[in-house]
Amino acid sequence: MVKHSIIEKCNFLVPIKESMTIGNDFVIKGIAINSTVTRNGVKYTSEELSKAAHTLEGKPILKDHENSIDNIIGRVVKSNFDSMLQAVTFEGKIQEKKYQDMINDGRINSVSIGAMVKEVEEVQESENTVLIPKGISFVELSLVAIPADPNANFATAMMESFNGKRESNELANLKQEIGKTKLETDIFKFKNELKKS
Repeated sequence: MVKHSIIEKCNFLVPIKESMTIGNDFVIKGIAINSTVTRNGVKYTSEELSKAAHTLEGKPILKDHENSIDNIIGRVVKSNFDSMLQAVTFEGKIQEKKYQDMINDGRINSVSIGAMVKEVEEVQESENTVLIPKGISFVELSLVAIPADPNANFATAMMESFNGKRESNELANLKQEIGKTKLETDIFKFKNELKKS
């Protein structure tokens, strides 16, 4: 088991389960993220998701993960870990009429979470290595188009960050070894110079 410290914004795509108007509010409901192992080898555990579920509540609903004030189109009003579904469920309000219409007519039918991850644990399971995100904290929920790229999700961001961290650690170790070798060479040269004088 290998642990890597990392803080990374990540995404995960899931369809909207239902939308409705309640009084003056346009409400969407669905699953923000499931307990699963993705095809990219990231394992979302029920334990970590249950700890993180409350952090989605009150977060902004954005369009396409664009982090700007003009892209806030709603807010998550409820989030919970559903132990039967093994998933984080949500309820959100969409204030922008344009996006309400697009959800109603089916042009928008997916949401994607944005989250920060404090640590990634690398674990060997059967014949595969999986990455388990730890310390998940949700930062936003976005309305997104039907995903054309199934790899553009939370798992990809996690893998890219993990691989970048692994490469950084390997480079640091290599630099350290080169530094030791250079120091040893310099000491050897210095000793030979002393012998000559």
